[in-house]
Amino acid sequence: MESVRYACARIGGCTRDLALLEAAERDVTPWQPRSHGNAGGGGCGDPTASLAVARIEGLAKDIEAKRAEYYVLEHTIGKGLKAIESVRHHVGERAANVLDLYYVDRLPTWSEVGEELGISRSTVQRDRDRALDWIDEECDVVV
Repeated sequence: MESVRYACARIGGCTRDLALLEAAERDVTPWQPRSHGNAGGGGCGDPTASLAVARIEGLAKDIEAKRAEYYVLEHTIGKGLKAIESVRHHVGERAANVLDLYYVDRLPTWSEVGEELGISRSTVQRDRDRALDWIDEECDVVV
């Protein structure tokens, strides 16, 4: 479940990074050589053109990599949510809420999870242990 917590922490930044890269890609227009009639050559010798093409290609690779990262994060979170729902049905609502608050909502400590639910830290830990044991031993979702 730690991978779910990490993915939940990272996905917001990944979404932001992807939006920034896509905006940068929209702002860059590919250089198109101009035809100069019968002047021959078909284009100018502007060295910035190759730099612009390289920038566009680099952005495309960065976007592809960021989309792949986003997919992995989204998939990891989805598996975690399925596991928590499975805990909800087989272990109990409170145990599922404990996992949800810590791993998905990312409350910083188990004590804060207890405060949020109005239960003691030791009760949180018992619920957490039961839920994680069930996930490890019985749950058909691998997290």
